This record gives sequence, structure tokens and C-alpha cells, in this order.
Amino acid sequence: MKTRKTLMTMSMFLLLCSAAPALAASNTDKIIGAASSEATEQTLNATSAPAIPGRINVNTADAATLATLPGIGPKKAGAIVAHRQAKGSFKTIDDLAKVKGIGPHILDQVKDLIAF
Repeated sequence: MKTRKTLMTMSMFLLLCSAAPALAASNTDKIIGAASSEATEQTLNATSAPAIPGRINVNTADAATLATLPGIGPKKAGAIVAHRQAKGSFKTIDDLAKVKGIGPHILDQVKDLIAF
């Protein structure tokens, strides 16, 4: 899991570096600020809780990874990521229940497969 996060961080850095000339427009600060904010959130989440082997951390997983959970398809995975970016990290399973489309049945299916 840590290797995946490192690769994602490196990929983001390389993407930003390769796009630097195109980012010379007026909204450069906005784009870099958002990317830095997300990278900071991922770093804080990665260090705030140890990874639990065999579980997916809902605070650091991307939409594709979340979509592998039972009852969570691409649409709900995207909603989880969007909610996390808008509201911050999930602390408990009750926080995950606040995402539109995630109800008691899905929570019961994923509770033993996720970490916070």
C-alpha cells in the first residue's frame, strides 16, 4: 500500500513538472494549490493511521480501487472520493454512510474490507 502511495505521489509530481509550461496561465496557483492540498491530505492520511493488511483505506484509495469493493461501482467510488475531497477524511463507518448511495446494506458488505 505504501509503495502504491509513493508511486501515486511520484506520478503526480512528474505530471505537474511536465505540465509546468502549460500552467503559466492565470490559474496556475489554483491548480497547483489544489494538487498540493490533495497530496498533503493523502500524506496526512497515510501517516495518521497504519495500513491494515488486506483492507482498503477509504481515505487514501482512488476511485478505481474503491470500485473493487462489493456494492461499490465506479459511480459510488467517485462519490466517495468527491465527498472525501469536499468534507475531509472519513473517521468512522458512520461518516461513510453520509455519502449519497451508501446505505446500511453496502456498509455491512464492506465493513470488514475497509480501513480509515
